[in-house]
Amino acid sequence: MLKSLCLCVTLAALLTACAGGPALTAPVQLLDVGSHSGITEPTYVLIRNGAQFVALWRRVYAEHTPVPPVPEVDWSRQMVVAGFLGTRSHGGYEVSVAAAGEEGSRYRVVFQVSTPGVGCHTTEALTQPYVIAALPASLKPLQPELQEVHRAPCDRL
Repeated sequence: MLKSLCLCVTLAALLTACAGGPALTAPVQLLDVGSHSGITEPTYVLIRNGAQFVALWRRVYAEHTPVPPVPEVDWSRQMVVAGFLGTRSHGGYEVSVAAAGEEGSRYRVVFQVSTPGVGCHTTEALTQPYVIAALPASLKPLQPELQEVHRAPCDRL
């Protein structure tokens, strides 16, 4: 019996390790997404209070008039994560939060970066793709992870 239990625990641990660790299942509430912001360098931030969020919101919308209202966040239960790809030479790039959750001593957030396919028509203007989302509150530090997704070539459609 003990041998069977040890075998089951070992198999469960191996399956978890092979799958890349525990599943990241935190609920993600999208607050904002766009292709133009006042943040021109690649940046990934974790925000735990309203003052920091207002300051970030002002940076995001530094070039916009009027500035849209800051989204409501329940700071007693939520925190905000934001991913900025920095300035890109043309359009067609997107970023989203694909998964998030506590993992060991960190709060891992997987940012999915979608790049335009070969031959796709995109705007020939500078863009700064970004995403801002609310997640369940945690005191753990952010561990951002980028996951690139290349779209299918458009010249074959």
